[in-house]
Amino acid sequence: MDEFVDAAEILRTVKEFVQQLSAGLEPKAKYDAQVAIYLLDIVTRELADRGREMQIGMDRAAIEKLCEDIRAGRHDADWDRTLDGVLSDTIRRVKIVRPDHLSREHRDD
Repeated sequence: MDEFVDAAEILRTVKEFVQQLSAGLEPKAKYDAQVAIYLLDIVTRELADRGREMQIGMDRAAIEKLCEDIRAGRHDADWDRTLDGVLSDTIRRVKIVRPDHLSREHRDD
């Protein structure tokens, strides 16, 4: 997990640097800097999420297995629990890319 902390610190430093530079830029370059900052925020959230995934052992194989089980009808008798799990995972993923699209009840802020 230490590599995620180090990477997050590097991303934060780069973001601060770009923010400082953007203050004196022309409008087009300032927009490009804002896009870069937005992308740095996504990467930062993605790294934090991967760190959490490592802690709880969630990986792509588990998601693929869930999909296979749903297609095979293995969750038909327990839809509520299955849908709650899928919703939780979806919320977690949206928090990475577009946290502002979540309703207040699903945000961390």
